[in-house]
Amino acid sequence: MKPRLLILIMMVFFVVTGYLALTGYFDYSEMKRKLQSVIEVNNKLQEENRTIRSEIEALKKDKAAMEKAARERLGLVKEDEVIYRLPE
Repeated sequence: MKPRLLILIMMVFFVVTGYLALTGYFDYSEMKRKLQSVIEVNNKLQEENRTIRSEIEALKKDKAAMEKAARERLGLVKEDEVIYRLPE
């Protein structure tokens, strides 16, 4: 082979290899950012799950917590109670 052709082939090879490596690095960086975002969302959801689990346990074990939830969430009242709603 002629030395010029060999040099040209090597240059093309290095340019293509460099381009592929560079685009791979950018893809890697983007995937790393996405992974970090997913990890943050996952951590928030795990914390929310812990809160909900503790609330469920409290509702199962504590009558006062159950009554409070029924009053606040469902608007329930005891038989002898009267509710007065004032305009806001």
